[in-house]
Amino acid sequence: MDIKDVYTKSAALLEEAKDDFLSARDTGEHHEFLSLKLMASLIHNDVCREFYNLTVNKTTGTSRLLALGPIVIKLFEAHLWYSQIGNKRLRELAKSRGMLELIENKLREMNRLNPGRIEKYADIRNKLIAHYPYNYETVRVVQEFGSISADDFFEDITMMVRYALEWLQALKAIGRFECSDRTV
Repeated sequence: MDIKDVYTKSAALLEEAKDDFLSARDTGEHHEFLSLKLMASLIHNDVCREFYNLTVNKTTGTSRLLALGPIVIKLFEAHLWYSQIGNKRLRELAKSRGMLELIENKLREMNRLNPGRIEKYADIRNKLIAHYPYNYETVRVVQEFGSISADDFFEDITMMVRYALEWLQALKAIGRFECSDRTV
């Protein structure tokens, strides 16, 4: 499957999540489930869209390097959301449904993807992309970013797309329990 297909599917998933969230009338666990689904779908689509844009919008040299900036921000912020908010809320929801062990196992499996490796882009994000420093630090950061292997960078992007999709699948497993529980 090529990146355009992945991006198109992520856009459809985001629309579905948005519609589900906006049409929900209740609160509590179901609202929390739909909130997590919407946020994770948004992150997945954001990363897929930026990845797709990289493949479509060809640039060269330093300009191409700077074109990678938006996806570095998305990768970094996605990792922060999963590690600081999303995984905690996923665990809480799973615990409330007696599925904590299943989700803990899934999260351990997903950690084999090593999403923390995104943190290596923190300096680049802070000093080149999100801010424009006054000093010559920019040159050093451009050189540092330029020394990163393109293959490694694209592997990191692919990892985060995969992590986001697997996270949504873990949430979906909780949702199947929710659906069967609601019909009883």
